[in-house]
Amino acid sequence: MTHPWISWHRLSPRGSAGLACDQHGVALGPVALVASRQGRYRLRSPGEIAEALTLAYGMDSLAMLPRWYAGLGRIAKALEEGKDALAAIAAVQLGLPEIAPERMEKLARSSLAKDSNPDEPRVPPGNSDGGDWTGGGGGVQVAENDSVQSDAPKHSPYVKMTTRQVGNIVFNETRSLSGPDIDNARVAIAHIVRNGEDQSGADRPRTAPSDVGDVPQAEMNIYTYMKTAKMLRPKRIQKKAKE
Repeated sequence: MTHPWISWHRLSPRGSAGLACDQHGVALGPVALVASRQGRYRLRSPGEIAEALTLAYGMDSLAMLPRWYAGLGRIAKALEEGKDALAAIAAVQLGLPEIAPERMEKLARSSLAKDSNPDEPRVPPGNSDGGDWTGGGGGVQVAENDSVQSDAPKHSPYVKMTTRQVGNIVFNETRSLSGPDIDNARVAIAHIVRNGEDQSGADRPRTAPSDVGDVPQAEMNIYTYMKTAKMLRPKRIQKKAKE
């Protein structure tokens, strides 16, 4: 007996029209969202996950991006700790529905479906190698004379990112997205970056670089907006006035 008010969710075999969770990680149809490399489980960047969700479910799904991204982080942690059953339960609790056939085709044709290494940062779209995976490795990223992100030892003091740096990340992460709800995607990714930084400092979730190369004139207005948008600024706790 079934009830119309009950929603049932289940995991799917890897590569089929749904969410899969196994020892290899997590996949949405043909796209890996979490992948295992040398015993570590890594998420794709927020922008790439946003792109996968919009291809699978449309722009309306971006309202759930922060919740789903946090859930994928918990799944990756459980897999890394060998808690496969807990990871599978968390994956079911994400509540991702079955993917329609026409949207599966879009996912399969996307660059996200390539057999690529999610451990390696991607070159931001707009550059000559935009969207390709880099060769990985160390290095330092400087964001327009702002503070520096590097692979320095973990004991080095972490310098919190400026509004401009977060704006650059969000700009890079969303350059391949478009649609009426694009601002919702930008807000969601900004919150993911800020929350990750507050919780983990230098170990925040992997994202696109915080620096930007040459910006085409057609994108200059949105780039200028992203550098100053209020939604990117860290929230400050307002102290109550003494009575």
